[in-house]
Amino acid sequence: MSDSKNNASRNDRQLTVKVAVTLACKIAVIACLGYLFFGSDKRVETDPQSVGQALLADTAPVSSVAEKNKSP
Repeated sequence: MSDSKNNASRNDRQLTVKVAVTLACKIAVIACLGYLFFGSDKRVETDPQSVGQALLADTAPVSSVAEKNKSP
């Protein structure tokens, strides 16, 4: 009985270590991706005026069939 209990405890510890290592690797990969794609050198400096101009700019291309038919 003691062997069975000892073996189960050993398997539980091995599983815990494997899960911990896997979790640590995933966190490390996510941190690296965050640094590579969202690091401070990738940020664009903005101010309220430039954001307003970008949102309110009328830059949509005229590509509808109805608009093309209006100007012969």
